[in-house]
Amino acid sequence: MSIIADICESFDVLSEIGSVSSTNAKQDILRGYGHNDVLKTLLFSAYNPFVQYNIKKIPVPVDDCTGDSPTESNYSDFLALLVRLSKREVTGNAAIQELSEFLENCCPEEYLWYTRVVEKDLDIGMADKGINKVFKGLIPVYEVLLAEKIPADGLNLDTPKVLKMLPNRIVCQYKIDGYRLNIHVPQVGAVKICTRNGKEVKGYKDLEQEASSVLPKGYVYDGEIVDPALFDWIASNSQTDEAVAACRDLFSQAMSHAFSKEDNKQGIFNMFDMVPMKEWVTNRTTETLETRTNRINEMIQPLDLKHITVVPTSRVYLKSNPDDLKEIVELFHKFLNVGWEGLMIKNWDAVYEFKRTKNLLKMKLMDTIDLVVTDVYEGTGKYTGMLGGVYVDYKGYQVGVGSGWSDEQRQYYWQDKNKIVGKTIEIAYQAESSNKDGGLSLSFPVVKKVRDDK
Repeated sequence: MSIIADICESFDVLSEIGSVSSTNAKQDILRGYGHNDVLKTLLFSAYNPFVQYNIKKIPVPVDDCTGDSPTESNYSDFLALLVRLSKREVTGNAAIQELSEFLENCCPEEYLWYTRVVEKDLDIGMADKGINKVFKGLIPVYEVLLAEKIPADGLNLDTPKVLKMLPNRIVCQYKIDGYRLNIHVPQVGAVKICTRNGKEVKGYKDLEQEASSVLPKGYVYDGEIVDPALFDWIASNSQTDEAVAACRDLFSQAMSHAFSKEDNKQGIFNMFDMVPMKEWVTNRTTETLETRTNRINEMIQPLDLKHITVVPTSRVYLKSNPDDLKEIVELFHKFLNVGWEGLMIKNWDAVYEFKRTKNLLKMKLMDTIDLVVTDVYEGTGKYTGMLGGVYVDYKGYQVGVGSGWSDEQRQYYWQDKNKIVGKTIEIAYQAESSNKDGGLSLSFPVVKKVRDDK
């Protein structure tokens, strides 16, 4: 098959994948085109988290296109342009001008898919994990430090299983229910904000400016973004049902804003770690949490910051001291009572790891799980003609999740089911249970967020 045939086939395949809602159907379609190197190149270029093209807005509309059909020369020129943009060989107005001239020579179909590559999102309902299930290892994986859970029956830190999990030297922080973000501040070049999976997040102009002008360069800052009003709510320490509902709304607002197309999003970045960029890039770290936290206290705490706050770290507790463990449990309940989601338990002597590890533990009253939406169902009563809920796949069993959706979400997702089917959602639940047919289910499942970062 010729290059031009591969190009045209790639565009058709991407359109077909985007037109179906089922995750399995998307993967089945993709599986049939392992021979098409153009398709793999477009997928790799769009979803490789370690490559950025540094274009914030597509400079020309599709109406400016003058091409009639895809060409091999345009494809070659596009790949060369991506290299120049990613290596910052061309930047600023020169980059915009070069991209504009290229797009004007494209046909509308080329414009559609090439601009989506530049924007790092093909909008087909698949990303790195789904693609790698079909084409193993095609997309490099961007990973961060993730926590293991303290079991629900071990929240008093007194069971043999939990005691075995705990590190010898412990520090604690309150647990935030926001969006996990990393701020990359290189020695040279622009600040980049991205999700825990490496997807770039744009529009936090104030945060980017503050990070660029104030934060020490050569580091990746790990934390979570929340709505600024959340801190006012926490300070009020109000525990009425209305106040708790309002707090959940603040978390939802932070999540919805993170991936909106707003030009100047507002949020407070809660920083809890700081890793040298050279170690982040190689995924080989040498510094303990003690070293990293001391650096934050010395270099970040004294700064006058408006859009960034440092998450406080407790004193060092000893696993061998029962009074220390008792104080950690008391701290857990204190944080719950003022509105935080729970407690993070950290190994004071551990290096930063790019995986889920017992060196980082989380204490929560309810468990959460990320599951993929497989279908939707209509509501009843006041929700007739709207989303009643969604079905997710839990260990091969279909589980309905109807609670936790806002009226706006119910209307939005019912009007366009493809906006939610195939997406990953975070669900809070009380326990694993059995359904009426003896299969597995979840008790009291409530949607917490749509994971646009997955």
